[in-house]
Amino acid sequence: MKIGLLNPTVLVRPDPKILAPRLAANGHDVVFYHPKKGRGNPPKGENITVKYYPARFVPKIRYTLPTPGFYRLLRDDIPTLDRFVIGDYLYPVCSIGALLGRRFGVETTVVVSNLVGIEWFYGNRLVDAVSKLYTHSVGRVTFAAADHIVGQGEYVRDGLTRFTSDRKTSVIPTGIDLDHYAPDATTAAEFDRNDAVELVYVGRLDPVKGVHYLLAAVEKLQERGNREYHLTLVGDGTKRAAYERTAEKGGIDGDVTFAGYQDDVRPFLIAADMFVLGSLAEGPPAVIREAQACETPVVSTNVGGVSDLVHGGVVVPPNDPNALADGIEQLAGTNLADCGRVAREFMVENFDVESMMAEYTALIADE
Repeated sequence: MKIGLLNPTVLVRPDPKILAPRLAANGHDVVFYHPKKGRGNPPKGENITVKYYPARFVPKIRYTLPTPGFYRLLRDDIPTLDRFVIGDYLYPVCSIGALLGRRFGVETTVVVSNLVGIEWFYGNRLVDAVSKLYTHSVGRVTFAAADHIVGQGEYVRDGLTRFTSDRKTSVIPTGIDLDHYAPDATTAAEFDRNDAVELVYVGRLDPVKGVHYLLAAVEKLQERGNREYHLTLVGDGTKRAAYERTAEKGGIDGDVTFAGYQDDVRPFLIAADMFVLGSLAEGPPAVIREAQACETPVVSTNVGGVSDLVHGGVVVPPNDPNALADGIEQLAGTNLADCGRVAREFMVENFDVESMMAEYTALIADE
């Protein structure tokens, strides 16, 4: 069977990245579509063909816009496929893919991590209004064109029923490669400080990720003086320079390291005492699964599917740096090694990638 996987974002999305090598190992021919100027490493190997499509990106953010070249590539390729899997619904390239799948009679599956403007918000009134309109219009068309809709967690199921029938909807939690993300999988990073509780954040440096609340929480922790803390921010984004100024203005620039974008975040997760996330909105964050698989306990705001993921850690209300600081102090006062083991055990029991693959294989490959 020939199966196409469309990655619609600058970075490689988790589900297509996991599916490609395993479908190929099962003897399927996999075509992986990735934007030419995208980052990250598309999966490669025997039975996998990577095709780079031309795309434009909204300035300063990773939203992928289609081009005539993208349309022509899919128009010519999709009729040669037996199945087509689209890594999200949120981008116009996804809608074009779903409509072309319908046009050529190729069974198409769309993966949904969250419904923007419905249950996932950016915190900007105008952007959230546009997002809601997009989901109700373009998103609805995308769901109607697809044969299957896969939600990445139970938290998204109720929202999906507003746009498509239960008959077309499944929930398949995104699994994790437990060997790749493990406490001994690679060499741990060396942090700038060794006299402090090491906190690490991995993700975009953008307002929706609540990085400003995280910096404020570190400032409050240092003011309390109960312990010393050091935060490493792994990633880049539209607000990096602003956050660097915030750290300096708050007097915590010596307690915060901006590590920039990293191809491999495992060394940072393994070395940290805890992973921290202050997001205002999330789906089921892949990085929480990755941190916990590395036996790094988590403090996170209670948004999206977070409460279903965090075990051995602490979940706090969003938009509240005091609550975030309290959660970090609470976890720091426990046996972090024991918390880390609880977190990994939960990943092993509930997010094994092979279980995810079995469900996807039954859905898209008729096996």
